Amino acid sequence: MAIVDYDGLWIHAGEEFRDFNGDMHYKHVWQMKHLFTRGDLEGNTFSFTLDDYVYFYDQSTGIRYEGTREEVNLAAGGRIDVLNDEDLFEEVRRLTIIQTIQDHLAATINAHNEKVKKYGIVYQFTLPVFSQEEWSNTIDDISVIAFLQGIPMYNQHYNNYALGGSRLMVRDGYFGTIEDGIKVYYPGRCLNGHEVIETFSSAKQAAQSGYIPRSCLNR
Repeated sequence: MAIVDYDGLWIHAGEEFRDFNGDMHYKHVWQMKHLFTRGDLEGNTFSFTLDDYVYFYDQSTGIRYEGTREEVNLAAGGRIDVLNDEDLFEEVRRLTIIQTIQDHLAATINAHNEKVKKYGIVYQFTLPVFSQEEWSNTIDDISVIAFLQGIPMYNQHYNNYALGGSRLMVRDGYFGTIEDGIKVYYPGRCLNGHEVIETFSSAKQAAQSGYIPRSCLNR
């Protein structure tokens, strides 16, 4: 079983361990969380989430940032392509999450195949092929992935999997206001006494309405 959490992947799988007497045991446990992390050629590191909140380590300065893509992009000087381009950010974010899920599930299943051979089980467990719609639902929502494989049924084996999740709501939204005669917008959590002219569900929607992005750090 696996849980796609807001900022990483949890996997519940069988592990071997020795007790105080040195006897080997096999038990299902939760692995450490696998973060949705990716590096680039410059040595920078991005840790993504199920929305536009991101953790970024700038190799050239040694500074760590966190916040929405826009906030981190502004704080880092707008010089990182993945942060500066909203479409590229979304593409890399989704790819990173999918690869993290695939790689760690495949590694866990392969390790499981090796372990169960010791117990005389010869069935080869494999990672199911998910449809594009299933992947989209998985990386947009906090989800649970459950696998059932190798159950003997007459002269065949029963294999199935299930996906379940709940819709992740937009974190705070955005609001537009006027500063020095200029239309600007902030993340919703920055609201602090300013008159709200308009509200938006995404930064892109605010920009399309003629508002310029501002970070909470500007306030």
